[in-house]
Amino acid sequence: MKKSKVIKNKIKNIKKEVIERENKPIDENGYPIPKKVRCFKENCGKEFYLKFSVPQQNYVRKNFWDYWTEQEADQGKFICNFCLRLLYVERRKEFLSTIKNLTKRNNLRSLISDNFI
Repeated sequence: MKKSKVIKNKIKNIKKEVIERENKPIDENGYPIPKKVRCFKENCGKEFYLKFSVPQQNYVRKNFWDYWTEQEADQGKFICNFCLRLLYVERRKEFLSTIKNLTKRNNLRSLISDNFI
């Protein structure tokens, strides 16, 4: 039992150090400020902010295009909520061909139906 607690504490300490080393601009409350990005879709180009999730200790992944497609070629591309909704509602074939993971398809469907997107 003691060994597992020691290991868990070491992992927690390592996570804290990694998070502290990351260079993130911080607001007056000590939280990283939202990151301003641009939608990569052709006719959009809208600028929007990525919000920081405190429990995940990272920016919210729903607007990262590589999160949905799981392809390295899409790293660094961001998609706005409007384009995600449009992809799901009006461009169904493109949606089915680009987002292959069934769990992520269901996640996007539930985000849209719950009006998070």
